[in-house]
Amino acid sequence: MSPPPASPTYSGWKKTPLPSSILPTTESIFVLPTNDPSLVVKATNPARSICVARFDEKLFAFAVGCECCKIPLTESKLLPPDDKETVNSTCKSTDPRLICAFCGACYNLRTGKPLPDAVGAEKTGNMLGGFTRNSMKAERKGMRVFELAEEKGMVLYKV
Repeated sequence: MSPPPASPTYSGWKKTPLPSSILPTTESIFVLPTNDPSLVVKATNPARSICVARFDEKLFAFAVGCECCKIPLTESKLLPPDDKETVNSTCKSTDPRLICAFCGACYNLRTGKPLPDAVGAEKTGNMLGGFTRNSMKAERKGMRVFELAEEKGMVLYKV
């Protein structure tokens, strides 16, 4: 989690209703309610939440729903950076990666940039998810990401 800006007003930062002590302490994905009306997506995020993942001692915050299939990313697979040429991976990134458990779409966890789909042992998703994603025939969009900070024991995020 990065420190908030030096400005005492934290311009553009929003406070969540929960303390920072609830954030994940192990590699996992946690749904953090925000009560922010700008985050409402009726089909996938009516609760106005963001996902927070801990990977390798760092926290990342991102949209609740996959941009490809619109299914919540709460059961997604977190993967380490993979910038090496390996036989089993096409989902390359120097940052940790997130793979949708339903459709297999792969994202850079820090930037939200869509990456080529994972293959081999890293592959996840299922046939229905792949069909759903492919039938939409939409251009692959990046996953929305957020900055996180802490102030007086409360979690702040920046859209």
